[in-house]
Amino acid sequence: MDEPTDTITIRMQKSQIDELKKISKTKNISLNTFVIQLFRHYLEIERVYEKFDWVKVSRTTLAVALKKLSYDEITLIGKNIALEFGIDFILVKWGDISEQNILEFIKIYFKENSWGNCKIFLESNGVIISIQHKMGKKASKLFSVLIETLFENQLKKKTTSKLTESLVSVFIQQNPNEKIISLVPKDIRYTWYKSEISQN
Repeated sequence: MDEPTDTITIRMQKSQIDELKKISKTKNISLNTFVIQLFRHYLEIERVYEKFDWVKVSRTTLAVALKKLSYDEITLIGKNIALEFGIDFILVKWGDISEQNILEFIKIYFKENSWGNCKIFLESNGVIISIQHKMGKKASKLFSVLIETLFENQLKKKTTSKLTESLVSVFIQQNPNEKIISLVPKDIRYTWYKSEISQN
């Protein structure tokens, strides 16, 4: 059953309204829909972020920082993001740790930081999470550790990862005793993904 709706009136400067109209037009949506998206984003995402001592880091800044770090240091940072921020974010937003909530957090986290194109594929024997980016293999290491830690530490799931300069693919197994045949989703149509995985 849909939630009931209500109507509010907002008074803003005309120049701000004009700017919102321009943006909504470029997105090919109505001004009303665009404003609703902005409000919803604050309520569902930004309000949760505000509860933590956390900042968003740009792709360029992250790539420069990672070049100066060792793989051991990157591993520690990935685990810290997962356990110090990821778990708290999930608990504040949804109230419990589950596979679905971890997957939702991963989608939100990569979208908010604009670190890469995150895709999640539900397979018969598990879940494949892929992050396509342009920040090098150390970024792939950071992302894989973050994802692995959430599933291994919290849900005791077995994970397998494949890293390249521009792609990380993490497979979360449903059955820990099942042999992994491929990290390429069965119905995937992305040629860049197939070629990237097969070449490395």
